[in-house]
Amino acid sequence: MPDLESVYSATADTARLLGAPCDRDALWPILRAYEAGFTGGAVALRTTTRARRSGELSVRYIGPAGDPDPYRVALDQGFTVEADRPAGRLYREIQDRGGVGFRGVDVGVASGFEKIWSIYADDGGKTVEAMSRTPGMPPSVGGNLDYFARHGLTGINGIAVDYRSHSVNVYFPFTGARDAQKISTMIEDLGFRVPGNDELDLCCRAFSVYFTFTWNSPNIERICFPVRTPAPDLVPAHLDPLIGRFVRGARFHDGDRAYVYALAFSGHGPYYKIENFYHRPAPMIETDRLRTPLPPR
Repeated sequence: MPDLESVYSATADTARLLGAPCDRDALWPILRAYEAGFTGGAVALRTTTRARRSGELSVRYIGPAGDPDPYRVALDQGFTVEADRPAGRLYREIQDRGGVGFRGVDVGVASGFEKIWSIYADDGGKTVEAMSRTPGMPPSVGGNLDYFARHGLTGINGIAVDYRSHSVNVYFPFTGARDAQKISTMIEDLGFRVPGNDELDLCCRAFSVYFTFTWNSPNIERICFPVRTPAPDLVPAHLDPLIGRFVRGARFHDGDRAYVYALAFSGHGPYYKIENFYHRPAPMIETDRLRTPLPPR
């Protein structure tokens, strides 16, 4: 497993590759606060082509739920002051409802603490209808239940609370409708521009689909299709030069070479995300292998 210094070194090297700022004095205290997660969990480095954040970098971990609670650490260390705001209340309500098997933290290399994931151990056993009744959840989740039912989306496998953008991601397993026409309809029903057939085919390879909500809008703000791939040559680098540069320069702790790329659609247009797993524990590698059929070359 990596030590904290090697995680920081990989992060700083990737930031230089992207021309992104990386301030050790700002980042190191957050890495130290979550040292158990960043040295014992799955660690990934991620960037996005979204115009206003293009070239920015984040480092994140996901690991088994347990002490210390990542939200309590954030409050104690002053990384967030959201305790009495909806985002803070929602995190506590998610934990109180139980079933969380994994948790993780996302840190912007330039912006600091951003997000906490809660991943359910039963992988889809929680229903979106039940979770929409959580008092702290954005009302737009409950307001879009007809959309989810229409597209066969019922059980969720995770929720992420973003304290930087004051938003919530709701994640669904994507093991059913891997059909380009159905995915096209999912995007079109949200009023977003539908991509071409090549990108729809990539969306069909997604292992999950997730949606973004805020507390001040009744709408679904974004839909995103993440695709896991075990080799760099399976990443669609042709989508954007940033993706190719990231893949060619990605840092890894060992021989594992897994990536996740994602196609995102919103009212501001489409964009892409790319991340590499700097380190994955062996049990996660095996689980991901079983859940990720290789696409045709």
